[in-house]
Amino acid sequence: MKRPSHLALVVLVLAGCRSPSVADTTVALDEFSVTPGVDRLTAGTINLTVSNSGEFPHTLVVSDGAGTVVAGTTLILPGEGATLSVDLEPGLYMFTCRIVGQSDSGEIIDHYERGMAARVEVGSY
Repeated sequence: MKRPSHLALVVLVLAGCRSPSVADTTVALDEFSVTPGVDRLTAGTINLTVSNSGEFPHTLVVSDGAGTVVAGTTLILPGEGATLSVDLEPGLYMFTCRIVGQSDSGEIIDHYERGMAARVEVGSY
């Protein structure tokens, strides 16, 4: 009896680790993270339910692989949410917060530079 190779087993395990694609998802904003409910979405009209559980205002900006802004929310205050509907073609997208502010001490605080970014794959699955 022939046993499966270790490489084939590793490929099968890794393939099973990818999250399934969906058409709609949630996106959580916090200091300083953007957390989509999934990392794969089905191309077409996508409804994003965005919530800000942080203590500062945030936005959600969706950009394509070239860095072009495709869609974005208005300012979402702490404890509040928004819904963003966007039509996406297959490709890689970034979900980011592009708020830049200044602390009381004069320090520039760029939410994106502090880690408020997530990569999402959109495909025709």
